Amino acid sequence: MDVRLLHADRLIGPRALPPNHDSLAFCDGLILGSGPLAELREKYPGASVERLAGCTLGPAFCDHHLHLDEMLQWAAAVDLGGCVDAAGIRTALDLASKGEGEEKDWLTAFGLDLNRFEGWGASPMAVLDQAVAARPVAVFSQDLHSVFINQRAAESAGIKNCPDGLLREEKCLPIREALPAPEGRDLAEALARIAGDLHALGIVAVDDMGGAAIHLRLHALDTAESLPLKITTSLHEADLYDTRLSDFKTGRRRGRLQDGPLKLFADGSLGSRNAFMLLPYQGSEDRGQLNYTKRHLAGLIRSARARELSLAVHAIGDAAVREVIGHLGPGDRMEHAQHMHKEDVARLAATGAAACVNPSHIELDWRSCEHVLPEGGLGAYPLAWLADAGVPLLFASDAPVMPPGPLAQVRWAETRQTKNGEPKDGWFAEQRMGRMQALRAIWPRGASLSSGAPADLLALSADVSTLPANELEEVQVKGLWLEGERQV
Repeated sequence: MDVRLLHADRLIGPRALPPNHDSLAFCDGLILGSGPLAELREKYPGASVERLAGCTLGPAFCDHHLHLDEMLQWAAAVDLGGCVDAAGIRTALDLASKGEGEEKDWLTAFGLDLNRFEGWGASPMAVLDQAVAARPVAVFSQDLHSVFINQRAAESAGIKNCPDGLLREEKCLPIREALPAPEGRDLAEALARIAGDLHALGIVAVDDMGGAAIHLRLHALDTAESLPLKITTSLHEADLYDTRLSDFKTGRRRGRLQDGPLKLFADGSLGSRNAFMLLPYQGSEDRGQLNYTKRHLAGLIRSARARELSLAVHAIGDAAVREVIGHLGPGDRMEHAQHMHKEDVARLAATGAAACVNPSHIELDWRSCEHVLPEGGLGAYPLAWLADAGVPLLFASDAPVMPPGPLAQVRWAETRQTKNGEPKDGWFAEQRMGRMQALRAIWPRGASLSSGAPADLLALSADVSTLPANELEEVQVKGLWLEGERQV
């Protein structure tokens, strides 16, 4: 038996360990136990010992909600993160279109922050046609709920009725399907690059919410047993009718791939102003909309239950959250849970469902909330309410909406302010979370350093349980193990 020991300055995990436990034993991808180094050496004579001087050792991290396909596309796309007006978009696209690319090749751009964008000045299609007429162009908002296209893109995707070039929610689907996606060796190589970036942040597991397209391509790889990440995939509504997915069932595993939930979209987003709210947005009679009729939603959920699928339901507005709660149960998830009233927090806790939340999105939304929502966004990102009510919390980046960064999520959850201290005392400071509450939300569900747990381990350069919040993102990954295989 090839037992290995890791000896650190301290161990940290979801459950408190005795202070003299400074070492961990593992073999064949599973943890054997923790304890003082001398005791483990005596228990496992001949085991190799790796000293992790100055390090804290604990479970590796998980990003509980991201979009691998969009991450792959973003890597080769134009970055519009700094654009605030149509002139900036034209300039960025003009520069990109002068590079390599044939007329049939798509030109994509991501990161347009609609909370800061000053407007197109004309129809988006007219602006994009002026910028690039010879190639199909798709510009994605940062929240991924809006896509702006030129005429060539509409033609390439078979879209017949979009004169202004603006698509939202399910109307974006033809564009997403038309965009080229890597397969086979190209997918494996691209995934390895993304995994390297995630490993550098301490992440070995991700929940992909992109639906069946990436699921099918991942399962077509002959390397599922040795992928550089543990990936839980998902289905979307349209995927329920795909016969290739008839055996998709939540919890089914193949190597490092696992079937996950049915992902449903109850509403839109704050950035696109189509999150479904109980009260209208300031200065408007609009309050967004629910994407499903109650009858349709109930039918989808019956289908999910019949196929042994758990639910992951996107709900951002307080009205959408209120509607969705009644359909959830143990094993289900509410994605985002961004705007809530306290009575609905208690209702969610009673269902036994988890809430997958995005603390770092506060950076995108807090100023906008103060201008467009009643009471400045009271009840937005209700992290403390959820934690105190006993709702299981999962933190996620929603990448590429925001960059992955588990410790950045912890900092935002704890401080609710920028590193420069804005807003003073933190935005709705009563919703700040404690450090260990936040750390538990960046570990995989069920993470443990106990015997029998997977040896998905992370050595960090400092004790993240006690470090000042503004120093968390300076912590370095000194070692990372996936099922006992060292990655970093």
